[in-house]
Amino acid sequence: MYVVGVCTNICILYTCADARNLGYKVNIYKDGVASFDLDAHNFALKEAKKTLGCKIL
Repeated sequence: MYVVGVCTNICILYTCADARNLGYKVNIYKDGVASFDLDAHNFALKEAKKTLGCKIL
């Protein structure tokens, strides 16, 4: 599964969490996601990688 969109720290993070819980391998295009809060955006990418096991491309 490949993910792009906004808002990284809300929609993207929770969509990825749901997908991982359903057994999908998740890839997030770093240049294809964004947020209105840069710190939260960066946190969400780290959380997706470290906790959820998503691949950040």
